[in-house]
Amino acid sequence: MKRLLRKLPEVVSGARFGRASEASGKRGAGTVRRAAAALLLAAAVLFALAGCGFEKEADVTTLFVDKEGVLTQLLIEPLEDGSYTQSDLTAYINYEVDSYNKEHGEDSIIREESSISGRFVTIRLTYASAEDYARFNQVPCFQGTLAEAQAEGYSFNATFLNKDNASLKGVVVLEEDPEYKILIIQEPGQIKVDGTIMYVSEEVTILDQSTAEIPPVESTYSLSMTAALTEKPLYIIYK
Repeated sequence: MKRLLRKLPEVVSGARFGRASEASGKRGAGTVRRAAAALLLAAAVLFALAGCGFEKEADVTTLFVDKEGVLTQLLIEPLEDGSYTQSDLTAYINYEVDSYNKEHGEDSIIREESSISGRFVTIRLTYASAEDYARFNQVPCFQGTLAEAQAEGYSFNATFLNKDNASLKGVVVLEEDPEYKILIIQEPGQIKVDGTIMYVSEEVTILDQSTAEIPPVESTYSLSMTAALTEKPLYIIYK
């Protein structure tokens, strides 16, 4: 989840996006604002109809997954040095998002927030699909049903834990309901789903009914552009 922030100081120091990309960033910001406004309007309508909503707020870096498979990435990380400013951050995020959308389709990623407050950086991006999240962040990520995960070749020959921390074999989990949703990921961090978590890989901790945490992975390469990934894909199964 932290690829953007790890890459930013290097990009700013090298001035890799320059004036041309700043202009692109300004154009992209306008597009983002219009798209975000439309999304907020749609969300408001759905909220009114349903009488409830999926709240995408947290105090720590979190990946949210809604019922439609749309992923929202909320990054809240310390500002480790003063090597970049608010304008640097905004121009950079706009450049990265615009470049991706130009290649993969408009609104594949929507920038909702990028700000510096005190000693913290906050970035909020919404991805149309897990595939967009995986490509943009250069990490493995899958979201779909159990049946779809099996069709993609993901193995369930493993031990899973339920909400009571009881162990079950993968074959038992698969027999329960092939239409359960699943998020498969290798990034440490907090994950919140729009639903009820039923089972997780034994390395994952269930924090509450809709929130789970993948513990950090120790790495000697703390300055690399991508955070250390888990050795194998980890599963969060929910309904």
